[in-house]
Amino acid sequence: MQLYDLMIGALREHWAAHDKAYPQHFSLTRLAHDELLATHKLVTDTMSFRLPDGWQASFMGVKVVVGDSNQLVSKDGVVVALG
Repeated sequence: MQLYDLMIGALREHWAAHDKAYPQHFSLTRLAHDELLATHKLVTDTMSFRLPDGWQASFMGVKVVVGDSNQLVSKDGVVVALG
């Protein structure tokens, strides 16, 4: 499964479990973060969209940080592995 799909799935599950509240953040390895940015840029460039300032720092409105593993940190601090 693609990283994008894993992140979207985790976000949807979080919203469903927490009355549509956003998680604290996603934590991605450097490699995964670079992959996400490259894919996002390719799609937006192909569709002639303009990326807003700071687009690299979030995904679907959720803060993204570089860490040791790929995970979502829920609004109450519970860590959920992606994949």
